[in-house]
Amino acid sequence: MNKSYEQTGNKGRIYNADQITINEALAPPQKIIGIPENIPYTGTEIFVGRVKELEKIDELLSDDQPLAITSVIGMGGVGKTELALQYALRYQQKYQGGICWVEANRSNSDVSGQIISFAQSSVNVIIPDHLNTLKERLQYCWSHWQEGNVLVIFDNVENYKNIKNSLPTKNEKFKVIVSSRQKLGRLQKLELEVLKPSEALNLLKQIIGEERVNDELEIAQELCQWLGYLPLGLELVGRYLIIYEDLTLRKALQRLNKKQLQARALLDPKDNEADMTAQLGIASAFELSWEKLSPEGKKLGCYLSLFGSELFDWSWVEFSHLYPNEDEEEEIEELEILRDEELRNFNLLQSSKQTNKQAICIIYYLIINHLYQLAFLSLLDYRKENAKAKPLYSYHPLISYFFKSKLNNTDKSNFIELEDRKALKHKFCKSLIPVA
Repeated sequence: MNKSYEQTGNKGRIYNADQITINEALAPPQKIIGIPENIPYTGTEIFVGRVKELEKIDELLSDDQPLAITSVIGMGGVGKTELALQYALRYQQKYQGGICWVEANRSNSDVSGQIISFAQSSVNVIIPDHLNTLKERLQYCWSHWQEGNVLVIFDNVENYKNIKNSLPTKNEKFKVIVSSRQKLGRLQKLELEVLKPSEALNLLKQIIGEERVNDELEIAQELCQWLGYLPLGLELVGRYLIIYEDLTLRKALQRLNKKQLQARALLDPKDNEADMTAQLGIASAFELSWEKLSPEGKKLGCYLSLFGSELFDWSWVEFSHLYPNEDEEEEIEELEILRDEELRNFNLLQSSKQTNKQAICIIYYLIINHLYQLAFLSLLDYRKENAKAKPLYSYHPLISYFFKSKLNNTDKSNFIELEDRKALKHKFCKSLIPVA
């Protein structure tokens, strides 16, 4: 079948489906005429990087199983929605039965209602009047869907229970993508990371122009690093620099260093920037995850911000006795639960296996900061492990700023009282300095 593509950009060019390959992943997205879809508009004209991720999603969905479900998970602002959007656009020729986009951060009934509405308006499913319940009407839609593979995207899932009853019936023609900032049980998943430094720099060039970046290349690299190579941060700052076209990158970086997440460049997009896929600023995006944390999880999150974005050994946190308990093992387990079931589950805290080089760097860091005994203990631990990889933890730079702002917030609405804030900082110092 030879279908044509209608460009969503301004030039109105037409492509032949047989000519479109994954190698054109950086080109403006195209839409195929004749396939039922409700794919949201994306203002992304140039999609940088993520080619391997697009291929991986397609690979996971290509498994011959009754119902292929793939989750795309990652921290706020990493580009989960945009990746799902780009996959829908670039692989839509595989889904002749249609592509149904569902805003999943709503009630279960509303999620099902969106699917039923799409089936009726775009797939021409006519539901008999005697089917009254939402469940009956939805099941009828799934069983009477038109021929061809169907892609259903549940975007921004906050709780798997919200979509469980809305999933398609088990039929290999249905393929499902679920995007979420938290891990969703045993679903096969693609964990989305930040961009590579070269990709981040390329994205900045695409937004503000190659000449402007090259004029201050070293500062541009510092800017990307300060933003932790986070796509949302790069797009927000890039659009800010477009508005203030006479502003140097050096001055923009100085403003970010001074005001951090409260810098104008990182606030929620304005109304005239409605073409952005993401409609939240950095702090607002992280706030969604913050609201899901328990008071104890928030407290631990604020405490860990005192490490900045540096790698740290979890034993250093255990030394703090953040939640004192006569049973030391229970105290350690409580910290692990908060770490893994909350901070890591919502992709707020990163973990990585320690390499030999990192182990030596950490020991050196402790020595130059006069934490000699802790450095000695780390060295003993390193030798005892016989250079085996061990987990280390760190915050993304912007998440570190976010939790630190929560810790230092003097507003009366702050959940941490002034005395508690002082106590946290005292515990942090006490866990390191007295053993030095």
